[in-house]
Amino acid sequence: MSSYKPTEHGGMKADGTPDKRVKVGGQQNEGTEKYKPTEHDGMKEDGTPDRRTKMGQGARE
Repeated sequence: MSSYKPTEHGGMKADGTPDKRVKVGGQQNEGTEKYKPTEHDGMKEDGTPDRRTKMGQGARE
């Protein structure tokens, strides 16, 4: 029995739908990107400073 591997078929399952577990071109198939405070001046999505980054106003000095 041969097993179908989505990684060998452009990240598509045997039924033609995208397999969310497979990254294609360095990104997830869904096209959603994770919000990164380091790319937004150290601010979280809600606009508050992210203390884990050294860029935000709430950063410890």
